[in-house]
Amino acid sequence: LINRRLCELGRGGIGVVYKTSLQEGRPVAVKKLTDSGLIKSQEEFEREMRKLGKLMHKNIIKIKGYYWTQSLQLLSYEFVSGKLIQTSPWGRVRLLDLA
Repeated sequence: LINRRLCELGRGGIGVVYKTSLQEGRPVAVKKLTDSGLIKSQEEFEREMRKLGKLMHKNIIKIKGYYWTQSLQLLSYEFVSGKLIQTSPWGRVRLLDLA
């Protein structure tokens, strides 16, 4: 379903984001959670994904899917091309911790 070619877009406190494409060629962003970002319980992980799936705002990228095992967790987002938030005209942006 996902093309094997990955292009790293960035790294953050809880994961690494890659650009790849689905088999039909549509680009997607995939975040691989780091060990420190892993949620050990599948039930808790799915609960958090349901919460994220309900968020609706023009500045929030929609989650399209996820994958969970205790040792590997992935989040799939629609891919949005453009400037990084760090290079926005507003300068340094403080991110809201939704946890």
